[in-house]
Amino acid sequence: MSIAPNSASWRPLLPAGFRLLSGDDATALGFIAGGGDGSISMIANVAPGLCRGIFACCRQENWQAARALHKRLAPLEAPLSREGVPALKTALSMLGLMQPDLRLRLVEPEAAVAREIASAVAAVTEQYPAA
Repeated sequence: MSIAPNSASWRPLLPAGFRLLSGDDATALGFIAGGGDGSISMIANVAPGLCRGIFACCRQENWQAARALHKRLAPLEAPLSREGVPALKTALSMLGLMQPDLRLRLVEPEAAVAREIASAVAAVTEQYPAA
């Protein structure tokens, strides 16, 4: 049996109450627009208000507003997806939510990446603060 990539096409194959969640910030909007229930999101730790706004727009089927909000996340998605947990910890420390300490095997992002994260965090949280 072939399953189309549209998450709505999976519904009949799943038990009642089963939730379809994206695990990729870059494609979460498309996933939810296609019938997904939500996302397990790294970026939502940095910009929860913005992510809530996107989800609310999706639930209201206001796709234009959802896309506009999602575009605001693009500068932050790139370094977080490229650098993973160290970049997330750097972003959260820039917001004063944690110390940027890393255990062995994890290293801080390079200075250029940290500047990219700082710029993206500032842009994303300007209108949608973390709290």
